[in-house]
Amino acid sequence: MVLYEDKRELVTKNKRIELTLYEYRFIYYLIKNKNRNCSYKELIIYIYNIDEENYKLFKSTFLKLMYKVKRKLRNENLKIEVIHSYGIFIFYVVDDNIKKHIKNMEIKNKIIQLNEDIQKKQEEIKKLEEQIK
Repeated sequence: MVLYEDKRELVTKNKRIELTLYEYRFIYYLIKNKNRNCSYKELIIYIYNIDEENYKLFKSTFLKLMYKVKRKLRNENLKIEVIHSYGIFIFYVVDDNIKKHIKNMEIKNKIIQLNEDIQKKQEEIKKLEEQIK
């Protein structure tokens, strides 16, 4: 997945998704803060560039925006989750083929690391054996 600011475009595994300015700002903020929940208030203030006192005026507009973005992402692996009274999250759903590929890559990396460790240990053994002679 790639988010292009200049084109306001999201490129996913399946397609290119054109975004309005507010849709782009919404997705950008969620991705930028992907490891924590984002409140409606902070999103509204960021997306619409308004002060804290007026954010409630934009809540229904924001909800429509969120619904529209969720619909655009409906068939993609990028999901927006809303947990009432807690926050909004964005996450990438990984299908089974990708999970298998990731697992295989992790195993290959582990094998490489173990081989490097073995080589270091063999060098240590060789040095110790030379000390005995």
